[in-house]
Amino acid sequence: MIRNDRSGIQVKVIEITADEIVYQLFQESDSTFEASTQRIAKTEVEAIIYQSGMKQYFSKASSDPNEPLPTSPIDSSTDIIVMRDGSTRYGTISSIEDNMIIYTRKDDPAKREVRLRTKMVKMVVYRSGMKQYFDEPRKPKAVTQEDAREMYQKGRDDARAYYRPNGPLWGTLIPSCLCGLPGTVVSGVAVCVTPPRLTNKDVPNPGLFERSTAYENGYRKQAHNIKVGQAAKGAGIGTGISLLAYLVWFIAVGG
Repeated sequence: MIRNDRSGIQVKVIEITADEIVYQLFQESDSTFEASTQRIAKTEVEAIIYQSGMKQYFSKASSDPNEPLPTSPIDSSTDIIVMRDGSTRYGTISSIEDNMIIYTRKDDPAKREVRLRTKMVKMVVYRSGMKQYFDEPRKPKAVTQEDAREMYQKGRDDARAYYRPNGPLWGTLIPSCLCGLPGTVVSGVAVCVTPPRLTNKDVPNPGLFERSTAYENGYRKQAHNIKVGQAAKGAGIGTGISLLAYLVWFIAVGG
């Protein structure tokens, strides 16, 4: 067993629970293992190297000591992997690293390496009798209507606070100034019917924009409203300038 401080001790592992490792310490004086067991937190252990050569690096595990162990119909030198769907696999586990179990199948004469994600595994029973349980993968929290409404409103609030387009204003102001009412109508329709082009790089909360459809919809809706408002503002200013210029021209000509 290798601790996090890189020191090592020779032990016999009895069981791995959710939080700790139960073991017997090897006594060099008489080359036997102590009768009493000791416990060490899994967070204090970097890895275990078993007598078979298998290496185990620790990730989350959980245990139920009252659940009966499955037995191997093959022989006592076989590791047993119990899947979450109830099926059982037999072979030799060479290592467990993070979220992956690496093993060779008992019935494969070529001894090809197989990789199996721990989220698919309920428990492992090693040939020594030691057992290890794995946490069931957490299911994503279901999004309620209330959550969706909150995310939608947050998207709209963020758009009000951060979305500042300039293109729509100038896109209607200039045509309105130059062409008057026809320019206002044409440019206004063209700008308003086109929703703003947004990516997660254009928003203050890229993570929410990418993960939450409700947040994205709220942000896009309010951004479009702001764009329409800017276009209307530009059209109003342009139309006012155009009318003022026409009035000045009319007075000058009439005078």
